[in-house]
Amino acid sequence: MDIRRKARPRPRLGVGPRPPFILAAATKETALTLPAALLLCELSARERPDWRLVARRQAAHWLLLVLMLGFALAHARYRNLLEIALAQRSAADNLLTQVGGIGYLVSRLFAPHHLNIDPALPVLMEWNATLVLQVLLLSVLLLIGILNLRKRPWLGFGICWFFLQLAPTNSLLPRIDVANERQLYLALWGLAVALAFQLAQMGFPKRVLPAPTIAVLAALAITCVQRQLDYRSEIALWSASVRESPWNARAWNNLGYAHALEGNHEKAVQAYTEALTFAPKDFRARHNLEYSRAAMRAGGARPSGEAARPSGP
Repeated sequence: MDIRRKARPRPRLGVGPRPPFILAAATKETALTLPAALLLCELSARERPDWRLVARRQAAHWLLLVLMLGFALAHARYRNLLEIALAQRSAADNLLTQVGGIGYLVSRLFAPHHLNIDPALPVLMEWNATLVLQVLLLSVLLLIGILNLRKRPWLGFGICWFFLQLAPTNSLLPRIDVANERQLYLALWGLAVALAFQLAQMGFPKRVLPAPTIAVLAALAITCVQRQLDYRSEIALWSASVRESPWNARAWNNLGYAHALEGNHEKAVQAYTEALTFAPKDFRARHNLEYSRAAMRAGGARPSGEAARPSGP
């Protein structure tokens, strides 16, 4: 497929309805990347864009973005959340931590059989050899994307899309949870498009493609089914999480809570004990441990009070 073969009329980017943008941004922060994504489409065009025309087409989206950010800063609840986030760690520590977080997310692309709903990545406060290597590799990948925005627009667009969609969750704003696999859902689309177009441009003989294509699709399908099976129950999900990150006290607490809901307080006590091994001051795990022990003493009857609900990733 040669996307340079014919010059097609360019779509009028940015002139669609704006209410969906507002509703999407109110639902998920990654929707705030829409104006930048539209600009990325313009930058990926082979012909030099008319910036005055681009400005007219996209002014409304950028104006809405500024207004929404202004509203968030003016709103007491959002302002409080921002203050809590900024208090998590310094800008320098957050930069190091997010490099590690993005590196972890990229590594999941090559190890999809090791996905984890709650990886509990550590906060990093000093450079090490692994971080230096991650910075170099990520910088090279981003540079490849920028340099190919005109020469190979599918490649430049896909790589820049990947970094753009990670920006709201893995850049300047500190988060309690450093990284989570769901942050790859939208970002991965760009890399997938870039890879598909790049393979198409390489001109492999058609007789060579079916076998490796079927093998790759089959492997991905099997991996997907196996991952979906982790979501068949709370116990299965959190068992998979502690298997991948056995140091994660929160995952152990949530696994214990899942066992307690099933009435298996003996396994719940074991999980809560593991949680307190890694986080001795975790009040949820300690409260839940006493609750399950009371249930065991009562012969499985429901003791007074309630277990503390699990905390999410």
